[in-house]
Amino acid sequence: MTDDKLKQVKFLHRVDHLEHLNARVSLMFMEYKVVKYTPKGFWINKYDITTHDKSYVGFQRWVSATGKRRFAYPSAKEALLAYIYRKQSHIRHLKTTLDVAEKCLNQAIKMRGQA
Repeated sequence: MTDDKLKQVKFLHRVDHLEHLNARVSLMFMEYKVVKYTPKGFWINKYDITTHDKSYVGFQRWVSATGKRRFAYPSAKEALLAYIYRKQSHIRHLKTTLDVAEKCLNQAIKMRGQA
C-alpha cells in the first residue's frame, strides 16, 4: 500500500462475534479510527474512549498495512473474509483436538477392559 493510499484510510474494520446464553451468536462489525500512520501500517484506537489521552498506549494498537493476518482491515469486505478464514482455522484446530481426545478415550477404555 502506497503512502497516499495509507493516508486515505480513516477507519479499519474487524468482524467478531458475541456468544449468547442460549447458544446463539451474533456477528459484530467493528470500526476503529486510525489515529496515526506509519510507513508500514496504522495505529488505531482499540477502544473508543474519548476521555483518555490519545497517546495512552494501552488503548491503541498497531496494525500492519500489508501483513497476511491483521487485527483489522481497510474494508468491511476484507474484514469479513478474514473472519471466515479465522473461523475455518478455528474449526480445523478444534476437530484435531477432538480427534486426539477421542483416540485417547478409546485407548483408555480398551486398557480398562484388559485390567
